[in-house]
Amino acid sequence: MTLFSNEPSTVDLGVFPLLANISGIIYILGGLSFGFALFKAKVFHPSVGLLLALASLLTILAGILGHPLDRILAIPMGLALIWMGIFSYQRQ
Repeated sequence: MTLFSNEPSTVDLGVFPLLANISGIIYILGGLSFGFALFKAKVFHPSVGLLLALASLLTILAGILGHPLDRILAIPMGLALIWMGIFSYQRQ
């Protein structure tokens, strides 16, 4: 639990603190690349890919807004995933 709150740990965690730091960057880059791939491939409606890419970029604001307000930033990602599920269900 202290890994993500930047508090010192009583045990040696090895490489895990480094992985926790770069996981946010990987999340943003993965969301951007997946969103633009969906946009270019036109598997779903193009706005699904754009919303997914935008939602991954909005994650940067989580550090600025603080704890109670950062939960709101999950809404665009949830909407993008719901929209992908609706379109995949309609295609069958």
